[in-house]
Amino acid sequence: MRFLANENLPRAAVEGLRAAGHDVAWIRIEAPGASDEQVLARSRDEARVLITLDKDFGELVLRRGLGASQGVVLLRLPLASPDDFAARAVWTADHPTPRSPYPPGTEGPARPCGRAGPRCRT
Repeated sequence: MRFLANENLPRAAVEGLRAAGHDVAWIRIEAPGASDEQVLARSRDEARVLITLDKDFGELVLRRGLGASQGVVLLRLPLASPDDFAARAVWTADHPTPRSPYPPGTEGPARPCGRAGPRCRT
């Protein structure tokens, strides 16, 4: 998969995703200090899934309607070692949920994606 890692994603997670064969661009290296709107626009322009720890992207996509062509993965994991965090990020990337058959913004409430996982939309 093609990912755009937000600058708050730990290095171990970025390296783990790359080691698992994913194409990962990382804002921390390529555009540090970019605004959330710029990061979201880049993910759309490059057809990359945005992966982040920042809940603000949900606001931008769902409430302000800025959209994300390939999607946004919000990781909300309990405090863990960098290696454990990386392993969970790779697992999440390798096990995506199916896309919703509904138009964006009409999916209904988020559903739990697993005990340790974030709440998400399918």
